[in-house]
Amino acid sequence: MLAELLDLQFALEEQGVKQWAPQDFARAGELAAEADTLYRNQQYTQASDQYQASLDLLQSLADGLPQQLQQSLEDTEAGIEAGDTELAGRSLQMVRAIAPDHEQLEILTQRVQALPDLLGLLARARKAEESDELDLAAQHLTQATRLDPMHRAAAQALDRVNNAIGEREFQARMSRGYAHLDSGELSDAQAAFESARALKADSAEAASALREVSAAMISANLAALQREGTSLENREQWQAAVETYERARKIDPNVTFAAQGLERSRERARLDKQFRDILDDPERLANRAVAAESSDFLRHAQRVTPRGEVLQSQISSLERLLRQAETPVPVVLRSDLETDVVLYKVARLGKFQQHEMSLRPGNYTAVGTRLGFRDVRMEFTVRYGEQPQPVTVVCTEKI
Repeated sequence: MLAELLDLQFALEEQGVKQWAPQDFARAGELAAEADTLYRNQQYTQASDQYQASLDLLQSLADGLPQQLQQSLEDTEAGIEAGDTELAGRSLQMVRAIAPDHEQLEILTQRVQALPDLLGLLARARKAEESDELDLAAQHLTQATRLDPMHRAAAQALDRVNNAIGEREFQARMSRGYAHLDSGELSDAQAAFESARALKADSAEAASALREVSAAMISANLAALQREGTSLENREQWQAAVETYERARKIDPNVTFAAQGLERSRERARLDKQFRDILDDPERLANRAVAAESSDFLRHAQRVTPRGEVLQSQISSLERLLRQAETPVPVVLRSDLETDVVLYKVARLGKFQQHEMSLRPGNYTAVGTRLGFRDVRMEFTVRYGEQPQPVTVVCTEKI
């Protein structure tokens, strides 16, 4: 029993028992000494009991080694986190005594050795943060976390400072955005608010500001389209005005000025198109039906108000063309007194040597027939203000 006791006592001393359980270890020694005295006095039963008591106490200490080791590890960590270099160093010594080959020993040793420098960095960071020098505080804390990447307090402080820097930058971007918004610089305002939202994706403030910018942009676009539409109407560019008001309706179907503008411009655009169709092909007025229809259209156009320069010019041009279309032009037709001549859709002229008549401007066809001769067909055009060449209709090719 004494041999077992001595082995256990030696083993505990090797594991630094005098550092982490000095009183209990001393008491076990006292019990062993008392047992020695009893043994020398040949009081073997009592000596055996005392040896057993000492052995039990030592065994209890040995059984508590894992817990003591864990406590020493935790105390070392706590000392490091609290900046208590004395606690961290003392606890680290216990870890080294209990488990000199422990897997965490090297890392803890490095952390304890770095603790003084780390505490200096933390102190400088606090001072900088208190002075609102957040960037400088972040630099110190970044160095601290590099010195001890496992230090929770340093990492938390760095997160806090970085968040404060982010909030400061967020507010700065929001302020720039509102400054641009107040100045009417909507694209710049939108860019500033978007950059703020990039820092805080879930920010209700940034989302609200962006909605405000969007509404302002829509309002500005509609106002610009209204001005453009009014300008186009004033210049009588009716189809372009229609397209402008339709763009406004796509932005906001309920906008009043676009609905009213479309109602005005569509009617005037149709009127303008009808004028252009007639004026671009004035020769169609030679057709009496077309001319009559154009006259009705002209009377309708003359009642349209307001009447701008373009419409007035179109009315004047059509009036002139209609007058020209109704103004006869003298035409001379010649034949040989043998050919029977018909002027299609005008009259049967019969046989003549020369026939003078007045014709409305337009395209005409004269056909000559003669027994034993091939028919002849002559097409000619009568134009206002031009004296046409005589038209000769004579059948000359015998059959």
